[in-house]
Amino acid sequence: MLLRKDFMKTNEEINRLYEEINDTAQALVRSIPEGHVTDYEWLLEHIELAGQGGYQRRFRHYWRMNAARLGRGFYEVYFAKLAEARAREIELGPLMRDLRVPAKGRLQCSFATKLLHCVNPELPIYDSLVAGFYGFEPTANGLPEEKLRRLLTFYAFLKSEQVRVLEGGLLRPAMEAFRERFRPVRFTEQKVVDSLIWGMYRARQAGLVRGGAGVAVI
Repeated sequence: MLLRKDFMKTNEEINRLYEEINDTAQALVRSIPEGHVTDYEWLLEHIELAGQGGYQRRFRHYWRMNAARLGRGFYEVYFAKLAEARAREIELGPLMRDLRVPAKGRLQCSFATKLLHCVNPELPIYDSLVAGFYGFEPTANGLPEEKLRRLLTFYAFLKSEQVRVLEGGLLRPAMEAFRERFRPVRFTEQKVVDSLIWGMYRARQAGLVRGGAGVAVI
C-alpha cells in the first residue's frame, strides 16, 4: 500500500510553498497571461461544442496536448469520452484505462484529469508542475496497474489537499489577488489554486520571484 510519506512533501514543506505564493502574489499573478483565464472560460462556456473540430483545436491548444503527438485515433476516443462524461459520471481510473490503447499503452493521467475537470471544475488537475510542487514522482518502472494505483493515490491526495487549502484559507491572499486582477466568472476555487501553482513556476522562470527548493518539472 502506498503511503503519503513515501512520495510527497510534508504539510510543513507544502505550507512553506503556500506562504511563498502568498508573499509573491502580486508578481505571480502578473506573470499569468490574460489568455490563461479567457481561453479557459471560453472552453467551459462552450463545452456543448466539444464534438466540433474548432472547439477541439482550442481545447488541445489550451491544455498543451499537441506536443504529446498522440494522433487522430486518440483524440477521437478522448473527445467521445468528454461527451460521455457530460452525460454520466466517469471515474479517473476507468477513464485512464480506456485511453491507454489509443495512447499506445501510456497512462495519460494529465489529460484524463483535464477532461474530468472541464466537466466538473471542482476536480483537481494533475500535471508535472502539480506533481513537482507536492513532491510526487510517478514511477517509470513497474506494471501498468501499479503505475495507475500510484497515480490514483496521488489524485486522491490532491482532492483532500484542496479541501485543506480552502477550509484553512492557506492561499487566501493569493487567491484574492488572482480574482482582483482577472475577475474570472467560471474559475472555481480549485482552478484558482491550480493556476497559482502554475503561475508560481512561470514567475520563477521569468525571474519575477526567487527560485527555491519548491517547484520541479518532472
